[in-house]
Amino acid sequence: MARLGRILERAAARPGLSILAGDDHYCTDEQRRRASVRAGAEIAELDGLAHWWFTQDPHRGAATVNRFLGRTDKRALVLTA
Repeated sequence: MARLGRILERAAARPGLSILAGDDHYCTDEQRRRASVRAGAEIAELDGLAHWWFTQDPHRGAATVNRFLGRTDKRALVLTA
């Protein structure tokens, strides 16, 4: 994770989406926003959801991701695990 943090700006070469769940207390809002900006990612806020936002409200999460993907050139996407 430390190595990835040092090269976070490289992520800006591709479209990115950073989902900020308002009730996620695993890190601060400032940390999440700073990392999102460094990565050049679009920020989507999901108020009222926590760390497991994708299981709390899968429809809202999917709609957020689908909106992002609908505005993105799919050829530019690289999915990594």
